Amino acid sequence: MHTQVLQSLSKIGHYNETEQSQITDRLEEANVGAGEYQLSEGEVCRHFSFLDKGLVGHYYRTSELEQVNIHLWKPGDWVLDHQSFTSRKPSVNRIVCVEESTVLRISIDSLHELIGISPTFFSLGRILEAAATNSYHQDIKSSPEEKYRRLLDKEPGLLQHFPLKQIASYLGMTPETLSRVRKKISL
Repeated sequence: MHTQVLQSLSKIGHYNETEQSQITDRLEEANVGAGEYQLSEGEVCRHFSFLDKGLVGHYYRTSELEQVNIHLWKPGDWVLDHQSFTSRKPSVNRIVCVEESTVLRISIDSLHELIGISPTFFSLGRILEAAATNSYHQDIKSSPEEKYRRLLDKEPGLLQHFPLKQIASYLGMTPETLSRVRKKISL
């Protein structure tokens, strides 16, 4: 199970066998049911997780019926609320499993422990950086077509896993606009 985590980590830094063990020894496996929260509004994000299986959404509510998707994660992605995790303040967002999921979590305390062992582990911060900068889809200057093309280029797997209503919210457009853009691009 740790093979995928280690493959993901190899993209952000080089870890020898001892360092790999030090990381994997601190991972906590959790099975989370569909509709269950990994993070509720008002809680502090104390872990970041590797999504081994399932689908996870990160959103905030604008009303009781309306939600705005910030991130949509599929297997192989790292899951966290960057703002809450780094500030250790309560989140204004929610992270929920869209379907039954398996995650491998590492706590902020374990992260600090690893950094205390070796400066090599500072490279784990790149996971946090990626979470902070993964908002290209929210660029209000881009047209709906540009946003959709970027999604096709950078994260095409999301289209196979999430309902179009969630994809539209993730891209900052209405489902009707997304439908028109998809139709236009497929012609």
